[in-house]
Amino acid sequence: LDAEIGRRRTALAGLADRRQWHERALRQATGAKVEAEQAMARLVPDDPNEDAGLAARLADLEARSVALETELAAATARVALGREGLALAERALAGHDAERMKLAAEAAALALIEAPDAEAPVLDLLRVTAGCETALAAALGDDLMAGLDEAAATHWQEVPGEIAAPDLPPGAVPLAERVEAPAALMRRLRQVGLVADRATALRLLPALAQGQRLVTADGGLWRWDGFVRGAEADDTMRRRLAQRQRRQMLQARLAGLDGDRAALARVVEVATGELASAQDGEVALAKERAELATAIDRAAQARETAAVARRHRQAERQRLTETQARSRAERAEHEKALAELEAAGEAHAIEAVSGEAATARAALAEAEEQAKTLVAALGAATRAHQAAASRAGEAEASQRRAAQDALAARLLHERRQGEAELRKSHRADAVTGLDTEARQLRGELEGLDEEIEAGTTGLAAATATSERLAASHAEAGIEAERLRTRRAAVDAEER
Repeated sequence: LDAEIGRRRTALAGLADRRQWHERALRQATGAKVEAEQAMARLVPDDPNEDAGLAARLADLEARSVALETELAAATARVALGREGLALAERALAGHDAERMKLAAEAAALALIEAPDAEAPVLDLLRVTAGCETALAAALGDDLMAGLDEAAATHWQEVPGEIAAPDLPPGAVPLAERVEAPAALMRRLRQVGLVADRATALRLLPALAQGQRLVTADGGLWRWDGFVRGAEADDTMRRRLAQRQRRQMLQARLAGLDGDRAALARVVEVATGELASAQDGEVALAKERAELATAIDRAAQARETAAVARRHRQAERQRLTETQARSRAERAEHEKALAELEAAGEAHAIEAVSGEAATARAALAEAEEQAKTLVAALGAATRAHQAAASRAGEAEASQRRAAQDALAARLLHERRQGEAELRKSHRADAVTGLDTEARQLRGELEGLDEEIEAGTTGLAAATATSERLAASHAEAGIEAERLRTRRAAVDAEER
């Protein structure tokens, strides 16, 4: 019985340990579930438009980059054209300056070799058709160096009125038609004829009137009085006229070059400005391209970073979801185990207490029955012993022992299922033959005394066992109440 009680108590302790383990696991699963829910709440929700916005931003930047490359290529072409235009303008200006320097040097040299004039010569007042300068010098000679100042010793003077001057022969063009000159020279110029060549001059020479002359473009002279000077003759005035004409032409050319230089300088200035503007535009576009490339890299990196973060959040969300599901499953498992343990513990405790009580009650009943049997047997033996004593006084002691033996035999019969009846029969026979079986009764009586003592001891043990079972039942009730209290506390924590 003690072993059974110990076994049941050990089983109850094992159930309590398992319950504590499941309660700890349940609290841990609940804590993991709460932590997963809190972590899930802290996760930043995914923006469905985030990637589309970043992709659109990146596409815009890339489109701008393509357009910028086109603009930069155009700007580079403008810079090249600007450099080429500036180079052309600078070369034109340099050529212009070189030409002007050359012409200015020539004009200065011509001015140095010309003899200084006291008066302003009419030569400076003439405008001669190109190609007729030599013919004019041949026709007038040194007279071109005279001026119009009437106070001068040598001068040209206008003759008032018209004179009947003869016409030049046909084929001769009046030199007055090729030269713009003061009126004082017009009479002279109208009497000088310009012919095509020497042969024409010789042919027309006889037809010249007094005072008339013929000249050719190369400087040949045929005078009415027969004087002839060939074109190859050295004529100082011709050279001087040519030099003066050249110097005047150079001065006019220099004046034109001065005006042209301003325009060329303006062209160079404009080309320089355009080149600088084109270069500034190219630099600005190159800078914008670099900044745009950086922006594209940053946009691509931002998109990749957002994608990585989004994948991380998705993985974390999946992990937390799995953690929550696992925690719920573990909680359900532990709750089920706790419910089963609670039911099993209560049933086991009740079963243990009930079993112990039943065992105790059975043992107590058996002990009581044994005691009753012993008492009944003792009474019967006493009566038998008294009867034997009345029949045989001398064997009173033997009869008492026989009664005790009969009582012991009856008790033994009750405990050993039939043996007591056999002994009772023997004792009945012994009553009729007490003298022959006295010794046997004394031996049986001694055995009966031992059994009575053993029964008394068993009764005390059964009583003690019953008391222990009652105490165990009370302890089991206390343990069941404690388990119910703990279960209620765990349920309150979960809620």
